[in-house]
Amino acid sequence: MTFLLKTDEPAFSGKRVAVYIFIAYLFALAVRSLLYFQAAGIADYRFDGHLLPIWSPDAGLYGYYAKQILAGHSYPFVSEYMPGHLVAFFVRTTGLSIDTLMFWLPALLASLIVVPVVLIGRALRLTAVGFAAALIAGAGANYYTRSYLGYMDTDVLNLVLPWTAVMFWIYALTQKKLLHALAAAATLLTFRMWYHSSAAILAGMVLGLFLTVLVFYRKERIGWQSVLLAAAAAAPVPFLFTAGALGALSAWFAFFGRGGKTGVRPCLVLLGGGILAAPFFLDFGHYIRRAQDYLNKPETVDIVTQNGTLHFTDVLSTVIEAGGAPIWQINPLFTGMAFYIFPALAGFVLMAIRQHRALWIAAPLLALGLLSQAAGIRFAMFAGPALALGYAWLAFVLAQSLSAGTASKALAAGLTLAAAGLMLFNILKLNPYLKPFYFLKPEVKALHAFTAASRPNDLVLSWWDFGWPLWYYTGRSNTLLDNGRHGSDTFYVGNELLSANPVFVANSAKYAAALKAKRIYEVVPYIAQHGEIFRRFRFFSDPKYNPASPGNAYFLLHRDMLAYLPTIAGIADRDPRSGRPTRQRQFYLSTLLEPYSPASPIVRGDTFTLDLRNGVITGSDGASTRINTVAVSENGKLVAAQRYDARSPMFMILYDKTRALYMDGSVFGSFLIQALILDRYDKTRFEKVADTGKMKIFRVR
Repeated sequence: MTFLLKTDEPAFSGKRVAVYIFIAYLFALAVRSLLYFQAAGIADYRFDGHLLPIWSPDAGLYGYYAKQILAGHSYPFVSEYMPGHLVAFFVRTTGLSIDTLMFWLPALLASLIVVPVVLIGRALRLTAVGFAAALIAGAGANYYTRSYLGYMDTDVLNLVLPWTAVMFWIYALTQKKLLHALAAAATLLTFRMWYHSSAAILAGMVLGLFLTVLVFYRKERIGWQSVLLAAAAAAPVPFLFTAGALGALSAWFAFFGRGGKTGVRPCLVLLGGGILAAPFFLDFGHYIRRAQDYLNKPETVDIVTQNGTLHFTDVLSTVIEAGGAPIWQINPLFTGMAFYIFPALAGFVLMAIRQHRALWIAAPLLALGLLSQAAGIRFAMFAGPALALGYAWLAFVLAQSLSAGTASKALAAGLTLAAAGLMLFNILKLNPYLKPFYFLKPEVKALHAFTAASRPNDLVLSWWDFGWPLWYYTGRSNTLLDNGRHGSDTFYVGNELLSANPVFVANSAKYAAALKAKRIYEVVPYIAQHGEIFRRFRFFSDPKYNPASPGNAYFLLHRDMLAYLPTIAGIADRDPRSGRPTRQRQFYLSTLLEPYSPASPIVRGDTFTLDLRNGVITGSDGASTRINTVAVSENGKLVAAQRYDARSPMFMILYDKTRALYMDGSVFGSFLIQALILDRYDKTRFEKVADTGKMKIFRVR
């Protein structure tokens, strides 16, 4: 086996390439559209004639920005707001509603990944391989997890843009045209403007290009021109400086390079001068810090005060996507990915060694994907196109070696469809678990009513995951916690949610609202610099302490918060002075194996059996204990309760006939559990203004 493929004719039809791109794009779009057909029949997923638009927390942020832009608010064209500008642009140009575009735009944009993949194949004169790889990459399961319908996030273009730059570089090196090198640099600049965390990725890509040129193309002027343009595009300087540098470099290359009069020496001199000058003008720590953010995620948010440093849990360290996992295990539902990834990786390496050395340009993106265990599972997608190209190339090599003519094409097609089918299989397994975040039709309807009845400057306290989706549906950024500002104030809200003292809960909420009215938007840093946190907490627990606030404070509680109880408790119960836990609460959320019925004395959960006749719970290990109280809740209201052993510290709530929450008394008595699940709260201090059974909103009196 030679591990070489016959290449296309030099004048391969551009029309045929366009057809390949069109077919691959339709396939990628069709794969993503399957979620629509699986979700369209679920009544709670539809509102106002369309499917709910927010299927990821970050989508709420960018949708909120888009709404603000459409309403006339001016935001700068920087990475923080670019997705919002893009959504607003499409709303204006298409006339479609923002809800419709927020749902469909991720699929329309993410499917563009097929364009650079097909064109890389054409640049290497292996167009059929590029087409086969595009079918696989467009349906890539690891990419799908970051770009499905309703997932309007930067990730919908975070794969398309870097791989488009790679495609232009390959064209530049194979066809020796300056225009392609300039297009690659412009794409890098676009990526820099689009993605706020692109610095380390850009640095890696430029380094990969430099090494590829140094090893394989060091005698070719276009290679060093590409490096210089790429370095200028990736440099962390203002946009106008970058644009000016790219223009000046391009003009210099075009003028002095006419007729091939200059060699590589002027480029090397300029590159050497740039390297020597860079330390005086550029902050290289900018790249190092971003890389460290990926590889060494901070576990604490530290606040320096006069009395010492306080340590609070950094919630990003608790986020699943920020954690690591091998690229073939990024989702526990996926199966068979290792059987694809290992031969695909081998195929890419062999392809780069044996046939197309320009592919080494993509090595940094491949490495980033393979480092998903260290950098985070979200980065697994970057390897997708490289693996797809490697698998497709290997499939064609095997087919060419084992057969010829029509049989060879059929075998290559079969191997391609097997890989695409594996991706589709895993996507179909994942889709039933996808749903709008976190608000369904009843909650969206309640939020609209709440928005109409409340004031724009009122403060909403909720757990941080719910912040950005709440922004989108209310059109207000009036939360204390949100998915962006979720540092030390999670300690504050976590203590409110888990407090059993309604006085503390009410006073602390009013205090936060009073600070917000003074344009102080983070509570804990303010308290830390103006007093001792626990001293302030003691004030909140005093019934005589009543902080005045010109605005209202609201608590939004949601049943999905129960899944975050371990995180909430871990943050709330950490002593900021020592950084160590102050207590270890006990709680366990269980799915019942069969619906609860008052007629049955036995309740069976996934790891326990509860005998309601004597209040004895038996675990899967055979250990038994008596429970203090068993409560039954339906639609967020207590409907029955039975006390068994007043000395037992453990409680259980059976809610909505399908779930059980086993917990100690500190959790059972908390504001979150009592108000949300049992509908028991101090009516002199809280007024319920919304209740869907799944979500409740309380105004602090």
